[in-house]
Amino acid sequence: MVGLTIYYRGRRKRRMLWKQVKSEEETEGDLHLEKYLDQGLKKMLPVVKESKRVWLNQCHLSEASCEKIASVLQMSTTLRELDMSNSKLDNKRLQKLCLGLMHPNCQLETLRLNQCHLSKASCDMIASVLQRSTTLKELDMSDNKLEDAGLQKLCVGLRDPKCQLQTLRLSNCGISDEGYVCLALALMLNPSCVKELDVSNNNPGESAQKLFSATLEDPHRKVEALQLNQCHLSKASCEIIASVLQRTTTLRELNMSDNNLEDEGLQDLCARQQKRGKRAGARAQLKANRPPIPTLFLANVRSLDNKMDLLRLRLSVSTEMKHCAVLCLTETWLNNNMPDSAFQIDGLQLFRADRDHRSGKTRGGGLCVYVNGGWCTNCVLVKSYCSEAIELMTVKCRPHYLPREFTAVFVNIVYIPPGANANANVALQELHDTISSLQTKHPEAFYVVAGDFNHVKLTDTLPSFYQHVTIPTRGDNTLDCVYTNIHGAYRAFPRPQLGLSDHVSLLLAPTYRPLLRRTRPTKKTVTVWPTDAASVLQDCFQCTDWQVFREAATNEGEVDLEEYTSSVLGYISKCTDDVTTTKTITCYPNQKPWLNAEVRGLLKARMLHSEQVRHPH
Repeated sequence: MVGLTIYYRGRRKRRMLWKQVKSEEETEGDLHLEKYLDQGLKKMLPVVKESKRVWLNQCHLSEASCEKIASVLQMSTTLRELDMSNSKLDNKRLQKLCLGLMHPNCQLETLRLNQCHLSKASCDMIASVLQRSTTLKELDMSDNKLEDAGLQKLCVGLRDPKCQLQTLRLSNCGISDEGYVCLALALMLNPSCVKELDVSNNNPGESAQKLFSATLEDPHRKVEALQLNQCHLSKASCEIIASVLQRTTTLRELNMSDNNLEDEGLQDLCARQQKRGKRAGARAQLKANRPPIPTLFLANVRSLDNKMDLLRLRLSVSTEMKHCAVLCLTETWLNNNMPDSAFQIDGLQLFRADRDHRSGKTRGGGLCVYVNGGWCTNCVLVKSYCSEAIELMTVKCRPHYLPREFTAVFVNIVYIPPGANANANVALQELHDTISSLQTKHPEAFYVVAGDFNHVKLTDTLPSFYQHVTIPTRGDNTLDCVYTNIHGAYRAFPRPQLGLSDHVSLLLAPTYRPLLRRTRPTKKTVTVWPTDAASVLQDCFQCTDWQVFREAATNEGEVDLEEYTSSVLGYISKCTDDVTTTKTITCYPNQKPWLNAEVRGLLKARMLHSEQVRHPH
């Protein structure tokens, strides 16, 4: 069951939408209710009860609606995932919701409450849910001001033996020393919970780091993934982390991006020696070096010509800018009189689409994309389009490394002029036609749509895409947006604007986990035919007296067809087993059916060649 998206557009269409939902209810399982009013939500409750996943992002539901959702949680036997991110949940609304979560009949496994304006008092209610729920496996409370006091209350639920939580996300929650200490103690007291922990963008002190590391070194702990990016770690912290890597046998993923580790800190991490014949722990994967999807930098520059020196300075000084895979720049204000050579940057490939006469204007606009050669050198310009309503450019990338579930990366950069609100439908239609055509030709590609949208929402025409920018980019408005076809692919961080531009720049850090790391490989037994098996089997069948099987199945002149067929097939199966062998192979979740030994060899040769080109001896 995938992909039921419903948009509520007024009373006149309510009855029509309801009939449509009822007709699709048997074949769909995901329900998006982002734009429903409280009254519309009441109409949709029967469908919500039958859905597996329900999205209520930015709904700002009333207390009455929260009470209805709680009733659904108490009665539904199919609902497994509830996303209420970016909603204002005060204590009264959260209390109504928690009544449903604590009910014995509630089967919910995933709850997302990031950016819900939760406070310290909210953690008491969530802790009660953790103490009573035996099905909740994943909890996301990122981007809420919980602080140390709130985390202390939450840890009361984590310490409870009934808590079965496996994934906990507390990114950007204002946690410091005291909060980390409480979390470490909770994990010690309940070693069976939390296998994946995200505490990125917080500030632990050195004492808290030591206690937290001691907790991870505990052989009873089962932490497999740990996110520590933007945690103000230093080279001194690397000694503590290195001791963890030497002792732990369960940690499979460690993210320490965007920390000031320096060369000495990295040497401490790499100094540990792998024990002969044993696993020495986890590989510390510094995702900035080889992210699964491209790291993005988005900025409305308002004239690139007078900001090239500043852009080059940032690229030479900032580590995160050096590792950034794609730079998307809007309002470049370039024209045909400005050559490409004036805007080339060493190590980056330039693509530009200047505003032309089709826009009806002679100045402004313009798009520019820089692709980092360390990430990808196989890039082509797919489309460049300009009109009064929209400016659009599409670049196809085949990077050096890409998870096998994706075939390519399509970067679409967009600029919709602020005066084009009247033509918003025209702009959205052009975007829809372009991206839909690409998805038809490349259904397994990764799509990025970034740029200055000026209040126009791509999800109005492409509801299967997700918006990752939740912070204001100009004043109190979010005008610069990044959409992708993968939920939770990025997390946006504000960066200083370029020069005198009035738009905040954005860094999009990948949070996507490849399918190979999310799903374990499986074992499969296959039959192997030796080279001479076919000829041996043919000789066997030629020497067989098939009449014997007919006579054995004949009774009083009549042939029992079922017995006759069964005996012949059993004999054939037995002969086949005699001339063939079996072996067990490993099937990976991202493995394609066309991927055989010959193709693997070619892929390996191509990868070795790419490494030699990038790092010649």
